[in-house]
Amino acid sequence: NAPAAMVTLRVLPLLLVGTPGAVWIMPDPGATTGAASAIAIMLRPMRGLPGPVVALVVATLAHHAMSAAGVAVGPEISHLLSPGELAREVGAGWQALASSPPPLALARAGAATIALLASTETLSASAALREASGKRTEYGRDLLGAGAGMLASAGLGGIPSSGLTVPTITGWMAGGRTRTAQFSGAMLTFALLLIGTPLLSKVPLSGLAAVLAGA
Repeated sequence: NAPAAMVTLRVLPLLLVGTPGAVWIMPDPGATTGAASAIAIMLRPMRGLPGPVVALVVATLAHHAMSAAGVAVGPEISHLLSPGELAREVGAGWQALASSPPPLALARAGAATIALLASTETLSASAALREASGKRTEYGRDLLGAGAGMLASAGLGGIPSSGLTVPTITGWMAGGRTRTAQFSGAMLTFALLLIGTPLLSKVPLSGLAAVLAGA
């Protein structure tokens, strides 16, 4: 499908040649094993269990088991900023941006890619929801909402996001069909980030990348 093709076009060149000016280095054996286990679970999730959560748990447990056995496993997330630290970092970032804005040429390609990928994913989720519900979807409104959310997230130190088909349809099939349900899901995620920071800091980057690729 289109989102998968876009991800492949973005990731494949980096896998083949690495970042510009960098030397390609083979990943650590433990990182490869953990990522492979996460992707396998994502492709064949267990019935009744959330695939991404199970994949992250398995990859994290495998990562720390191999690390204890002396196998090279690669980096973990390691440090997540507290709300106070994040606020200070965001303020410093805005000051640096105002005093020395980066050349537009450096941001144009990445910004265009993120916008295209996020728009494609949001439109795919909207189309899937329309098919499941039988109701008309206002695609322009969906894109406007996604764009406003991404801009707000970036301004507060967050990362780009978009409407995803799997959680959208999963929520609909489970009965979450109101704005309150969407808001509650977002607040639950936010609460987990605040409370579960010590655990999330132990997640291996290889497992996280594998879950994102599988999704």
